Amino acid sequence: MKLPTLPAIASSTTPRPWCACPILSCAIRPKEAPDVAQTPCLAAGYVTFGSFNTRVKISDETLALWSQILQQVPNSRLVVKSVSGVSDDHGQNSLLEQMRQSGIDTDRVVLLPPYAAIEDHLAAYHRLDIALDTLPYCGTTTTCEALWMGVPVVTLRGDRHASRVGASLLTSVGLDELIGETPDEYVRIAANLAQDPNRLTRLRASMRQKMSASALLDAATSTRNVERALRQMWISFASHGVYSLALAAAGAAKIWAFEPATEPRLKFRDSLARNDYYKQIEILQFGLAESSKSVQTTQRGREELVHFMTLDSIANDIVTSGVCIDFVKLDAEGGEVAILRGGLRFFLEQSPLVMFECRHGSGAFDNELVSIFRAMGYGIYRLIPGISALVSVLPEQETSLDEFTLNLYACKSEQAMLLGSRGLLIADLNDREIVPLQQAWSVELFSIPAIAATLPPAWTSYDFSSSYGCALLAWCGSKCSLLGAAVRYALLGQALQQVQVAVESDDNHPAVAALAIRLCADYGLRGQALGIASAFLEQMPVADEFPLDRPLPPSYAAFDARVPLVSLAKLLYQSVLEFVLDRRQHSLFFTPTAMPNFDEGFVNPEHSARFERTAVLCFARVDQRLSLKAGAKIFSATQDNQNAQIWRRLAAEGKLLTVSAPAERSPQTIY
Repeated sequence: MKLPTLPAIASSTTPRPWCACPILSCAIRPKEAPDVAQTPCLAAGYVTFGSFNTRVKISDETLALWSQILQQVPNSRLVVKSVSGVSDDHGQNSLLEQMRQSGIDTDRVVLLPPYAAIEDHLAAYHRLDIALDTLPYCGTTTTCEALWMGVPVVTLRGDRHASRVGASLLTSVGLDELIGETPDEYVRIAANLAQDPNRLTRLRASMRQKMSASALLDAATSTRNVERALRQMWISFASHGVYSLALAAAGAAKIWAFEPATEPRLKFRDSLARNDYYKQIEILQFGLAESSKSVQTTQRGREELVHFMTLDSIANDIVTSGVCIDFVKLDAEGGEVAILRGGLRFFLEQSPLVMFECRHGSGAFDNELVSIFRAMGYGIYRLIPGISALVSVLPEQETSLDEFTLNLYACKSEQAMLLGSRGLLIADLNDREIVPLQQAWSVELFSIPAIAATLPPAWTSYDFSSSYGCALLAWCGSKCSLLGAAVRYALLGQALQQVQVAVESDDNHPAVAALAIRLCADYGLRGQALGIASAFLEQMPVADEFPLDRPLPPSYAAFDARVPLVSLAKLLYQSVLEFVLDRRQHSLFFTPTAMPNFDEGFVNPEHSARFERTAVLCFARVDQRLSLKAGAKIFSATQDNQNAQIWRRLAAEGKLLTVSAPAERSPQTIY
């Protein structure tokens, strides 16, 4: 068998480094900052160097380099300002004596005391033409201040964080040319810059614009990058056989799981023992890669030699004659391409359905992985949640996939035909087909438990002839199990078209937006659904105002099985609110932004036990304990809250949450 030739990729034999973002720290625009002043050397006739770093950072090594700079730039001055260490005669005399020992003419030195007002402190940068960084401990805040005030900073890159932060800050604003790699280069950069007043003027005039457009002031993006890295670290540590256990629970006859590291493997085995899945799941004590190797790694501070094999080298041992592998889950945190390269023969000879992550830490789409699957004759598919079926993804559609699409699927034509015969995959894709609508499909809406329990009488006689009505009826048809998957997919596309017609015809009824949320979510357009839901909540902030003069399903499918406790209107509104809470990120807990406002949901009696669990975990994430009433839903065992005893025990022990008496109620933390 001729195997396809794939481009070479780099292999690693060291633990994966986590580089979350291009800049470690972010700066804040100081509100008190005065405007940038004119370059002082133009009026003074000499160049002024300066450093506002704290006194303890001014080392003998630093002063030796400053001495060389002053010698190479005749008539130049040095201004030193520190928050401490130079505010009294003793401190000033000590620093001046240290300077003299380093060969600095102290008649050219000006020492400034600390200023009480931040405005005065920042204005002091008007005196500097060039700021000189300290070493081996660089400045951080003072470097950002100098740059914001238009003063270029010269730094020396060291070999650790404390001596590299200056280089990091300058790189983030595009001033790499001010970074010295050696002491001599540090001196040369400062001296050359002092000889070019025109360049100093240009830098001073453009510095704030450079900073404003840089990662240094983009705290939101930097935070998201760090959050993504933390999430990936947690997943690498905490996900011990989640997919394997789920497959075993679903009845899979035999599962092979690969886990090279000892600690997660032991936790995985503990899960097998607790669930009695030893007969179904076999844990193999090595990982998969493009070549067989052993790698020295560090797991939670302990060194361990872990082993890797290629899938092709062990496939004959685990796949006996006549055995077909039906399903493969690839979740290697960026190592999927290496696994494919080491398993080309396996993937060509077998015909499994492969589920794989198409995005990793940075969130960028993995084009290389998808291309390799296509080169091996695999088609690429995505899941349509509303009909639980796969549809093909054409190459030209890859770049327009929803931003929340994390997993894709790959399979050969023979597997696609088998899945298609079971209604799980649509081979002949046509979401633009016009399917005649049938009034009888409305029973799919009226039989939803959340609707059937308190069905408004007017809904059963509703006229479905409007664009909104056609959209709703098409959605009902997409839920009809008697129809084929292809027809249901076409109806879902038809529903989206009709709701768009309703929007374009200025139908501003809240039901249009509520239905659009459900349609987009069912179609796999999670990002669009979230945008509509967020706008909906801004325009209708009160649950009691949700009108019921039109039929509609809950916007969040998780609410379909919930029977209203108080009113259908409150339940439908809460379904939108919890959809935003649950779906606005890949994981609210692992990638948190600001703490969500839970007050609005807690005052709505239709909130779910999941909502309370989410609130408890979000408060715990910021080291706070949420206080709940004794009758909270989280403490009652229900179909959607099957671990109530665990939450009761945690509350009794005062871990994560507490139980409050009614008289102790506080609107901030007690619900």
